[in-house]
Amino acid sequence: PGSSTEFQGGGSGIAITLPPGASGTIITGIVVTNWDQGIFFANSSNCKVYGNIMSLMDESGIVLEGKNAANNIIYKNVFQGNNIAINLTKSSANNVIFHNNFIANTIPVYVSPGVYVNIWDNDYPSGGNYWGGYSDVDLRSGPYQNITGSDGIWDHSYVIDANNKDRYPLVKPFRGVAVTDVTTSKTIVGQGFTLSIYAKILNHGLDDEVSTVTVYANTTIIATLKVTLTNRNFTTTSFTWNTMGVAKGNYTIMVKTSPVPDESDTLDNTFIDGWITVAIVGDINADGIVDISDIYLIALAFGAMPPDPNYRPNLDIIYDQIIDISDIYTAAIHFGETDP
Repeated sequence: PGSSTEFQGGGSGIAITLPPGASGTIITGIVVTNWDQGIFFANSSNCKVYGNIMSLMDESGIVLEGKNAANNIIYKNVFQGNNIAINLTKSSANNVIFHNNFIANTIPVYVSPGVYVNIWDNDYPSGGNYWGGYSDVDLRSGPYQNITGSDGIWDHSYVIDANNKDRYPLVKPFRGVAVTDVTTSKTIVGQGFTLSIYAKILNHGLDDEVSTVTVYANTTIIATLKVTLTNRNFTTTSFTWNTMGVAKGNYTIMVKTSPVPDESDTLDNTFIDGWITVAIVGDINADGIVDISDIYLIALAFGAMPPDPNYRPNLDIIYDQIIDISDIYTAAIHFGETDP
């Protein structure tokens, strides 16, 4: 598991700054609340910010500043209760911003003089953003909104300024779920032992949703669970993979959530994690043999428990949250075994 994904401020400062050297950064699966500013783009470009929650900012949820704060993609975020949700300053341009929910912000978007054209939708019929408090009519459909019949998109654009408008503002909050992170308790597990898999899922919408979460090892389903996902929040679900009878080798862990009703964009319903190796019991470094190097690694961490930095889950063969004599004994009884 990685570092904390909640940035709780004290009402001042900037939670995350992306300088020019941070171009290409991806930010997803975090909650940022109660700062002056949430994410500050200081001339950084080609970044992706999606699947996050930004709330209660004294100034701005996201700031895009400078002519090189361009070609960033900001989508599927929740902006709620901020003074300004998105603040565009000093010539920022060509950023793509869509499928976000703007809810109860004092100013949804502030555009300073000199800001150029940004893109506020994902074309038709995918649509743009949900702008809480904005109301129009939905009597027509089509790319030009000139065909009789409603389509869940307001008939007229949401105008921010002369250079910035959402051509296809959403009638209802963007509805959908996204798997934003998958972690595992181990990366190497002895055949016949278990490991835990954790999936972090964001519900973008205003309503609680029920989704079926499926976990795969390569293409084989290893777990399925129906989960209730709290509105505008993250839910972490855990699964146990018992590797009894599983062939030794490398496996890619993949987690999928089933689409909820009216979900139009399902690309982020799937998240692929890295390799998990099912190895001989005691083969801590997965080199195909249980030998003195494995015993040595366990012995070096003897007595370690979380959160001791010497504690490494792969060394805890029994996985009882302590590296002790039982782990050394388990490796020792398999000493000399090779694969194949």
